[in-house]
Amino acid sequence: MSSGSIYKATLNRTTKLRNLYVNDARANMTSKTVTSKGGTGTYSVTAGQAAWAWNSGSGSDGIAYATADVPAITSNKDDLEIVNGTTWNENIVCTRDVVATSDGNRGLMLQQPYGIIAQLPGWSSGFSVTGSHKIFNVFAWLTSAGQFYFDKTTGTLYYYPRSGEDMSTADVEAPVAESLLSIAGTSTTDRVKNLTIQGITFANSDYSLVNVGNSYGKASVQGATAFIAYGTGDWHASKYEIVDTFPGMIMVNSADSINIVGNVVKHSGNEGISMINDVINSNIIGNYITDIAGSGITIAHPQHVYIGDGGTHEKYAKGVEGACTKDTINNNVVYNVSTLPGFGGHSGITAFFVDTLTITHNLIHSTAYNGINLGWGWKNFTDSTTCKNNTCSFNRFNNMMTRLHDSGAVYTIGQEPGTNINQNYVKGIPNNSSGPTYGLHNDEGSAYITENDNVLDIDKNVTYTINCEDYGAKHDLTILRTYATVNKMGANPPNSTIDTPIVVADAVWPVTQYGYCVASGVEDAYRSIVPSSLVSTADFVFPASCAAPKGTATLPIRSSGNAGNTVWFAPAGTTAFAEGATMTKAAGDATSLAVPTTTGSYKLSVVDSQGKKLGESAALLRVQ
Repeated sequence: MSSGSIYKATLNRTTKLRNLYVNDARANMTSKTVTSKGGTGTYSVTAGQAAWAWNSGSGSDGIAYATADVPAITSNKDDLEIVNGTTWNENIVCTRDVVATSDGNRGLMLQQPYGIIAQLPGWSSGFSVTGSHKIFNVFAWLTSAGQFYFDKTTGTLYYYPRSGEDMSTADVEAPVAESLLSIAGTSTTDRVKNLTIQGITFANSDYSLVNVGNSYGKASVQGATAFIAYGTGDWHASKYEIVDTFPGMIMVNSADSINIVGNVVKHSGNEGISMINDVINSNIIGNYITDIAGSGITIAHPQHVYIGDGGTHEKYAKGVEGACTKDTINNNVVYNVSTLPGFGGHSGITAFFVDTLTITHNLIHSTAYNGINLGWGWKNFTDSTTCKNNTCSFNRFNNMMTRLHDSGAVYTIGQEPGTNINQNYVKGIPNNSSGPTYGLHNDEGSAYITENDNVLDIDKNVTYTINCEDYGAKHDLTILRTYATVNKMGANPPNSTIDTPIVVADAVWPVTQYGYCVASGVEDAYRSIVPSSLVSTADFVFPASCAAPKGTATLPIRSSGNAGNTVWFAPAGTTAFAEGATMTKAAGDATSLAVPTTTGSYKLSVVDSQGKKLGESAALLRVQ
């Protein structure tokens, strides 16, 4: 039933609802951005008082806001969430009470101990009780289409319909499960083996955040990690024992030869596909992964600095802990991930300490932060040998860093001997007005990495074309034949060979570099997993602009996926097609197309078997 413009329904649930999906689309918790007036009260920890209390210390017990900004709240006070962030990270804390402070403000008292744990992470990346905050789950703020509020006290769900939604026939799903499929052996000698998961749609999961001492939140220094104890803000000191990863819709641990092939993974409250500990010889191929709260794919664990070393708080015992080795991520579409506030620092693909991981021919499109996080440890564990021999090549990146900054399409951390990052095509890195941005980012400790023949169509006002400057103990980098729309580079680190990027300011690439663009991303055999709403047929066939010398015979293109189509190079706006000096054609499943013999600019058009023009490429061909 409905009340005015608000849909109202009974929901038999006694816990907070963080995720709701209506008609195959994510709804959003009510929210408002306000300015904090600072902390209120003090919460103290004594080392050893509980399993999570590794150190002693204190911090703010709550946060004060103006009463004009936050209304009086009399029920479901423990359902409120507060999110704030830095250039590269976001954090979530939850409340336990709403009170009047002695100075006349509204005090949102935090669930403890996670409230104080969230204030712990170093490098100014933890939750700050000052500054701009976004507060969620206030009924009075249910004023915009696509928002929801759940009153667990009365068991009532409220939803503000989007334009055109008929709630009498709508599919409304309030999820319960945080993981939909879990595959796990028990040790490095007792793995689950030889399973294939294929052709299944995994959709609509929940996530109640990290639970420490019956308090909830999500806070970290960086990436797809969360603090799970009160220790020190220097997470390197614990070898990352103070952080853990998140549940995924599909979870794999202690496994050999697991194939996740041709599935749809969408609408997740946490991560998408996660292979965390001791997953070997396994493949993630041909999946469509979209609308994921955090990372689309997560491989390995940040505690894999050393394998089998034990430790006071080590998650995996000796004989259970194992590096993820010889795994493949190939021909997937990872679209619209790190979507939820508080999860912005997650990547399209997150890979921690990985051995012989192959990431090739993926389309990574629209992420809040970077496209691929490869490696871990920064400059702090130079004797770690876990992360090595990885390949990140022939991938296509579109529209990175939509919310956070200080990264690039591919982000590397720590030494990774034998690792290659070659022939990737990056289109869409924003300017640095909201924080540093880079085409590619080699962060602290990056070493023994080769990055050749990458093509970077990036904003001219990035901070660096490639952030591989002499900082943070980077060394032994080889970066050759980079073509980019801008050249901004720092001083080379020691023992490194780095070419000056070749600037093509208008992104009309020479034939060779255009060839790398065409070969990048999802291959023709997996064309069907790329929605036309995301990439039009014409833009799939001809994904980048090219400058071809007059006399060039043919250019490589991608198949349109339909042999009955015809593809043409023709002047922009052409509607009547006829072969000649300014128009060339090929069948719809062709992978090369003749170049017009007349100097000029051309677009690629796709025409169906009835002669109807289906579309024209954004990219152009310049015959010169």
